[in-house]
Amino acid sequence: MDDKIGSMNLPQAVVGRLLKEEDISASKESRETISRAAAVFLINLSGLAVQNAKENKHKTISADDVLKALRTFDNNTIYSQCKQAVDEWKIIKQQKSLAKSSESQETQVSQIFEETME
Repeated sequence: MDDKIGSMNLPQAVVGRLLKEEDISASKESRETISRAAAVFLINLSGLAVQNAKENKHKTISADDVLKALRTFDNNTIYSQCKQAVDEWKIIKQQKSLAKSSESQETQVSQIFEETME
């Protein structure tokens, strides 16, 4: 696992932007520590999500597998925030899909109308 962590860190720019959004001043060492901690967290989380997917006989992890893995960390705050983010993402995705299909239908109606007017 140490080799994985050494080669997989969040980019410092990303960590810096995240901290800046929260108005947190951090030293270079603390940003590197946060980056490594995030890598450890992601490796552990993805490993648990893979186990959940295998239990459900899936080869690919789903958002539900990740959320279930978060539950095993016994940190309801992180779980709740992630669950809310996933739910919001699903709603936005669905809204975009509906808007796209609505635009497509309007285009088809316009084309049919134009063809009948010719």
